[in-house]
Amino acid sequence: MLRCKKGDLAIVLKGEYIGHYVTVIKFIGLAYGKGMDGSRWHKDNFWETTFPRGAKAIEGTNGRGGYADDELLPIRPGDLKETEDAEKEVESV
Repeated sequence: MLRCKKGDLAIVLKGEYIGHYVTVIKFIGLAYGKGMDGSRWHKDNFWETTFPRGAKAIEGTNGRGGYADDELLPIRPGDLKETEDAEKEVESV
């Protein structure tokens, strides 16, 4: 099951741009890729994304890159509300 979906804002979890935000543009599919952390080649589900803010885009890529699904953590609108509700619960205990 994929963690991301088209249009998600996601945090990069591995590699040079760990902690940066990207926008998920489209699903590329199952492919072989080298891990962002320099690990060996592996088969994974890949997404086309915008380059992380502040990252230098590779010439000819139109500011787009790609990440494996397991290298991204999607942030969805409901996630913030869930965090706020959990904090209120902890404070009231």
